[in-house]
Amino acid sequence: MITGKSTLTLKSGFTREDLSRISEDGNGWRLSLYMPLYRTGREVRQSPILLKDLRSRALAELEARGCDPETIEELLAPVNRILEETDFTVLQGEGMAALSARGFSASYLLPIAPPAMVETGRRFLLDPLLPLLFENGRFHLLALSLNSVRLYQADRLRLEEISLNGMATNMREALRFEDSESYLMLHSGVPPAGKAGGTGIFHGHGGGKGDVKERKKDILDFFQQLDKGIGERLPEYDLPLMLAGVEYLLPIYREANTHPRLLDRAILGNPEVALRQDLHAKAWKKYRESRDEEKKGILRLYGERLASPEAVSGIADVLPAAWEKRILHLFLRKGYRQWGVFDPDNQRLVLEDGPGADREDLVNLACIHALLGGGKVYAVEAGEIPEKADIAALCRY
Repeated sequence: MITGKSTLTLKSGFTREDLSRISEDGNGWRLSLYMPLYRTGREVRQSPILLKDLRSRALAELEARGCDPETIEELLAPVNRILEETDFTVLQGEGMAALSARGFSASYLLPIAPPAMVETGRRFLLDPLLPLLFENGRFHLLALSLNSVRLYQADRLRLEEISLNGMATNMREALRFEDSESYLMLHSGVPPAGKAGGTGIFHGHGGGKGDVKERKKDILDFFQQLDKGIGERLPEYDLPLMLAGVEYLLPIYREANTHPRLLDRAILGNPEVALRQDLHAKAWKKYRESRDEEKKGILRLYGERLASPEAVSGIADVLPAAWEKRILHLFLRKGYRQWGVFDPDNQRLVLEDGPGADREDLVNLACIHALLGGGKVYAVEAGEIPEKADIAALCRY
């Protein structure tokens, strides 16, 4: 049973804990409302107009289902509050979701514009929200510099700095250099006056191989301290970590790294001089490239295992596998929906041509249980899945 104080904070993040909480079915009605947001020029005025239209559609649908007036009032209250309290001109998202039930409401900003839709039933319609788990691409970005290290949490819409208070974020502080001239050589590669050496990070006093090794060791020591501190700050090790920094620092940090999901792709250049919006744009581009490579690789693996029981396709085979938490990777064609009834106790599935009082979207149900079982879900274009399937999965066994 969903319980808890209602909240209308427009959230940009959607976690597996959120999914677990709101994916339950129940005896009460659930209202799911989705809409695109108009963000520029005169079009921004269309957002509240569209929301009012969807509210009217929700009212008519709830009345047609025989919902009592008190419940209707409570289910529509979150939508009314959004209309009254929200400045649509400042929303940073491509779409919006509003979910409500008796004693519960939640609203989310979406990174991808959904079609305008209203749905009522015993379970929330969640598949338009799922991109917040797998397309929105929550990840961490570590901006490396010997002078100042910064850590960010990023997604498609924003780049937010994470406080590193209590951590040494520059090399002098971390290694407690007492000789400022030695630190200057290491940091800038410029030798102090009267001393021999060239330019570049691994040049300086003496210019010998011993100096190169010693300076690399100092940087590695700093990065090992940094890695330990970041590990303590990032309990969500399921999120990938991306690096940004000048080229010579990246392989040294990779040597120190213990984060299990450090991305191969990185942003090259000095992050200290980069504008925040430029850093965000480059990070998102690199992240999407990594995601696309990952998706293509898993699709190839699925194709190679078509003859094995680990590869299943079609909703009749995918849904039971999702329910049993066997799915590692699930692929579905964008826009694909299949109505029906699923009885997990008897492993009985009945497909229907459209929605109805006792029917639900089986694709939505498969996505929810695949994610709750620790799997990943990918929305793909028509024809990308081998054998032109609408839905397919690579299973643990």
